[in-house]
Amino acid sequence: MSKAPQAVVEGFCTLDADGGRMTPAGTRALSSLFVQPVSLYRGTITVVRDFAVSLASIADVNTAGVTAEYIDLLEIERRPASSRAGCRRAASKFVTTSP
Repeated sequence: MSKAPQAVVEGFCTLDADGGRMTPAGTRALSSLFVQPVSLYRGTITVVRDFAVSLASIADVNTAGVTAEYIDLLEIERRPASSRAGCRRAASKFVTTSP
């Protein structure tokens, strides 16, 4: 049995907001929603406070439109830091966004 379009998008947003694209287990859980394999996300990390999903607008039997909006709490920019004595560290830059 297939899920309603809104339920599919809500499921994706829930996994995504919980860090699903950052772990191998999470990418496996998300892979059923994509045509091509999902890879681990390695860019800027956005900490999500909440999200909202619209009701689906059905265009025809094969097409539905659903809008998802994330409410961001902050962003963490991943970038390499300088290394000392052979020890490599990762630095993070925190950028707050208005709620």
